[in-house]
Amino acid sequence: MKAVRYRTQRQDVIYKIIQCLNGFVINNIRLVQLHKACLALNIPIKDPIVPDINSAYISGLLDSDGCINIYKSYYQDKFRFQLTISISNKSRSNIEFLLNVIGGNIYFDKSFNGHYL
Repeated sequence: MKAVRYRTQRQDVIYKIIQCLNGFVINNIRLVQLHKACLALNIPIKDPIVPDINSAYISGLLDSDGCINIYKSYYQDKFRFQLTISISNKSRSNIEFLLNVIGGNIYFDKSFNGHYL
Protein backbone atom coordinates (compact mmCIF):
# COMPACT_ATOMS: atom_id res chain seq x y z
CA MET A 1 0.00 0.00 0.00
CA LYS A 2 1.07 3.53 -0.66
CA ALA A 3 0.05 5.27 2.53
CA VAL A 4 1.28 8.08 4.69
CA ARG A 5 1.21 8.00 8.46
CA TYR A 6 1.86 11.01 10.65
CA ARG A 7 2.84 10.36 14.25
CA THR A 8 3.51 12.80 17.01
CA GLN A 9 3.69 12.69 20.76
CA ARG A 10 3.66 16.44 21.23
CA GLN A 11 0.46 17.23 23.07
CA ASP A 12 0.20 20.77 21.66
CA VAL A 13 0.28 19.39 18.08
CA ILE A 14 -2.29 16.68 18.91
CA TYR A 15 -4.55 19.25 20.56
CA LYS A 16 -4.32 21.57 17.54
CA ILE A 17 -5.08 18.78 15.04
CA ILE A 18 -8.12 17.60 17.02
CA GLN A 19 -9.42 21.18 17.26
CA CYS A 20 -9.02 21.62 13.49
CA LEU A 21 -10.93 18.40 12.72
CA ASN A 22 -13.66 18.93 15.31
CA GLY A 23 -16.95 19.70 13.55
CA PHE A 24 -15.77 18.69 10.07
CA VAL A 25 -15.74 14.88 10.29
CA ILE A 26 -18.91 13.26 8.93
CA ASN A 27 -17.94 9.58 8.50
CA ASN A 28 -19.61 7.72 11.38
CA ILE A 29 -16.56 5.53 12.15
CA ARG A 30 -14.13 8.47 12.14
CA LEU A 31 -16.61 10.54 14.18
CA VAL A 32 -16.54 7.98 17.01
CA GLN A 33 -12.73 8.03 16.94
CA LEU A 34 -12.69 11.84 17.02
CA HIS A 35 -15.13 11.91 19.95
CA LYS A 36 -12.87 9.58 21.93
CA ALA A 37 -9.91 11.88 21.27
CA CYS A 38 -11.95 14.95 22.26
CA LEU A 39 -13.00 13.31 25.51
CA ALA A 40 -9.41 12.30 26.29
CA LEU A 41 -8.19 15.88 25.75
CA ASN A 42 -11.22 17.60 27.37
CA ILE A 43 -12.15 19.34 24.12
CA PRO A 44 -15.87 20.12 23.66
CA ILE A 45 -17.36 17.98 20.89
CA LYS A 46 -18.89 19.90 17.97
CA ASP A 47 -21.66 18.56 15.75
CA PRO A 48 -20.53 17.99 12.17
CA ILE A 49 -21.26 20.74 9.66
CA VAL A 50 -23.31 19.39 6.74
CA PRO A 51 -21.46 20.19 3.49
CA ASP A 52 -23.14 22.29 0.82
CA ILE A 53 -22.97 21.86 -2.96
CA ASN A 54 -19.70 23.84 -3.19
CA SER A 55 -17.96 21.91 -0.43
CA ALA A 56 -14.61 20.27 -1.03
CA TYR A 57 -15.84 17.37 1.13
CA ILE A 58 -18.19 16.21 -1.63
CA SER A 59 -15.45 16.30 -4.26
CA GLY A 60 -13.18 14.33 -1.92
CA LEU A 61 -15.95 11.80 -1.35
CA LEU A 62 -16.44 11.44 -5.10
CA ASP A 63 -12.68 11.11 -5.57
CA SER A 64 -12.34 8.36 -2.96
CA ASP A 65 -15.65 6.46 -3.18
CA GLY A 66 -17.21 7.66 -6.42
CA CYS A 67 -17.64 6.72 -10.03
CA ILE A 68 -18.57 8.73 -13.15
CA ASN A 69 -20.01 6.86 -16.15
CA ILE A 70 -21.57 7.87 -19.43
CA TYR A 71 -23.72 5.41 -21.33
CA LYS A 72 -24.53 5.57 -25.02
CA SER A 73 -27.69 3.89 -26.30
CA TYR A 74 -29.51 3.79 -29.58
CA TYR A 75 -33.17 4.83 -29.23
CA GLN A 76 -35.65 5.69 -32.02
CA ASP A 77 -32.94 6.13 -34.67
CA LYS A 78 -30.91 8.44 -32.42
CA PHE A 79 -28.01 8.05 -30.05
CA ARG A 80 -28.81 9.09 -26.49
CA PHE A 81 -26.39 9.61 -23.65
CA GLN A 82 -26.95 9.13 -19.94
CA LEU A 83 -24.55 10.45 -17.32
CA THR A 84 -24.36 8.59 -14.01
CA ILE A 85 -22.45 9.89 -11.00
CA SER A 86 -22.45 7.60 -7.98
CA ILE A 87 -20.83 7.57 -4.55
CA SER A 88 -20.91 4.33 -2.57
CA ASN A 89 -20.33 3.59 1.09
CA LYS A 90 -20.93 0.71 3.51
CA SER A 91 -22.96 2.95 5.79
CA ARG A 92 -26.02 4.80 4.52
CA SER A 93 -25.56 7.53 7.13
CA ASN A 94 -22.27 8.59 5.51
CA ILE A 95 -23.95 9.52 2.21
CA GLU A 96 -27.50 10.35 3.29
CA PHE A 97 -26.77 14.08 3.49
CA LEU A 98 -26.25 14.01 -0.30
CA LEU A 99 -30.02 13.60 -0.78
CA ASN A 100 -30.62 17.13 0.55
CA VAL A 101 -27.54 18.68 -1.07
CA ILE A 102 -27.60 17.13 -4.55
CA GLY A 103 -30.77 15.06 -4.80
CA GLY A 104 -31.06 11.66 -6.43
CA ASN A 105 -31.65 8.31 -4.76
CA ILE A 106 -29.82 5.90 -2.51
CA TYR A 107 -29.93 2.21 -3.37
CA PHE A 108 -28.60 -0.83 -1.56
CA ASP A 109 -26.35 -3.06 -3.66
CA LYS A 110 -25.88 -6.62 -2.38
CA SER A 111 -22.62 -7.17 -4.29
CA PHE A 112 -19.25 -6.72 -2.55
CA ASN A 113 -20.77 -7.65 0.85
CA GLY A 114 -23.34 -4.88 0.47
CA HIS A 115 -23.02 -1.13 0.16
CA TYR A 116 -25.17 1.92 -0.54
CA LEU A 117 -24.91 3.99 -3.69
